[in-house]
Parts: sequence; C-alpha cells; structure tokens
Amino acid sequence: MKRKIVPALVLVSATLLTFSGCASFLAGLFSEVPGASAPAAVMDPLDGYVFAYIEGSSGDYHVAKILQPASPATKNQAEVLDMGQSGGRKWAQVFTSHPADKSELAVGEVVLVQGSGFSDPDTETLRATTWTAYYITDISSLFKGEVMAGSIMVPIKHLRIPDTEIAVR
Repeated sequence: MKRKIVPALVLVSATLLTFSGCASFLAGLFSEVPGASAPAAVMDPLDGYVFAYIEGSSGDYHVAKILQPASPATKNQAEVLDMGQSGGRKWAQVFTSHPADKSELAVGEVVLVQGSGFSDPDTETLRATTWTAYYITDISSLFKGEVMAGSIMVPIKHLRIPDTEIAVR
C-alpha cells in the first residue's frame, strides 16, 4: 500500500506546483535526470561557409566554400567556390562571420547586410545573395529587434558580424 501512495504524492505535488506558478522549481528538480538532454542549439545556415571579397564581381561580399586554404604562397588568398549568381572558382580574401546578437550591436560596429532584400535567415537565399558591409548608425530601435545599418533599417535576424576586421566599401 505504501508503494502506491508515494508515486501518487509525487504526481499530486508536481501538479500543485505547476498550477501554483512553480514550474521552474519542477524543471530544476528534473533537470538532472539521467538521459535528459539540453535544447538543441540554433543552426547557423552559413556554418562551414566563408565570406569572400571577389575583385570585379557585382556586390561586395559573396558567400563561398573554401577549395584551397589561403597561404603565403597564394598571397593569403584562398581558392573558393562562389555560391552566388556568378558561381565558379575564384581566388579571394576570405573571412568568417556569425549571426548578430543584440549584445554585440553598437553604433560604429561593422555588420553584413543581405544585398537583395531580406529572405528568411534559414533559406538557401542566404548563400546565393551578395552581402554589403555597413556601419551601425543608430540602435534606438534595438528593443524592437532592429538597427540602422548605414541608412537602412534592418531586422537583427538579417545581420551578420564579421569575425575579423573588414573594409566597409
């Protein structure tokens, strides 16, 4: 009889705690349960790609895949496969980037903005479009999830931050 009462008490206690606004307490109780997994990290659709400045191409920066890494013998240029409209193998200076986070956005920060409108940040369009570098000029709408990049109001989800210093052209 005692064994049947204990699970019933746990269930009743959990229900009462949930409905009394103590759900976070319950989450803490069960967070150390063996086999429980943390939520999956958000996928970066450009993970594994680099940005390349390709001389003579339209647009500023192109998303590319590295075919041959940069080296002193190649004057620090990498051979890349341009994922944009022009496609093909090119030699270029390359750099990596990451999706923008509110905490790193400030006036004067360099950001990359899609050059052909704003598609959903999880589509193939991110790889095919060219990107332009701008300085952030206004963050007064940051609380709304957008900033002024150059003279364009841009949602944060459509910004990327270069991992190295780049030229704003």
